[in-house]
Amino acid sequence: MIISPPFLPQLDPSKLDPAKPDPMMDAVDEFELFHGIYPIAFDRRRHCGIHLAPEMHGAVYAIADGEVVAYRVCQHAVAPDDSNVGFILLRHMVETGDKRTLTFYSLYMHLLPLAEYHTFGYDAKGLPDFLHMPTGDAPKGKVTPAVKGDGQKVRRKDILGYLGRYEGRTHLHFEIFMLPDDFNAYFGHTQLGNPMPDTPTGRDCWGHILL
Repeated sequence: MIISPPFLPQLDPSKLDPAKPDPMMDAVDEFELFHGIYPIAFDRRRHCGIHLAPEMHGAVYAIADGEVVAYRVCQHAVAPDDSNVGFILLRHMVETGDKRTLTFYSLYMHLLPLAEYHTFGYDAKGLPDFLHMPTGDAPKGKVTPAVKGDGQKVRRKDILGYLGRYEGRTHLHFEIFMLPDDFNAYFGHTQLGNPMPDTPTGRDCWGHILL
């Protein structure tokens, strides 16, 4: 599986450092904001993701092929602080070896409401069809209901929405995580913490191979 960042900034080839193998990820690293870092935010509360704010307002992209678990498309911002509460949650599954599948999730929050697309010159044509309309009825200023994904699929680099704001700050709240059952199913037999591990019987390979 190929994984991309949720933003795809334009890079200047003349300024790339050949010693750095992943300049795109390095560029997105610079977007992280101090008030939303993982795992503890600036106010000393637990924070499960990171806040990213690129220099230019723009699209938010799917980091990998996946299935939509849940999402919310809003028509308007919510009161009283004019925040954006649109989001999309994706499930990703990748085969990593002999009958072994790694399942993880990505979450994208504070997506711009549809009514504000024209402010930045956007339209919904670049989005998957299911993201073209609000996910429910809600009075202006109230939170639109979220809905299940119902098997909708997205591909890596599909546009999921556009950068919005929360409590006056323009940023994306972004998370990658695993559920406990998925984590244990994948890593449970790696014998982490066992000082005398047994030799695995499967054909999976862990670590690096030099030929």
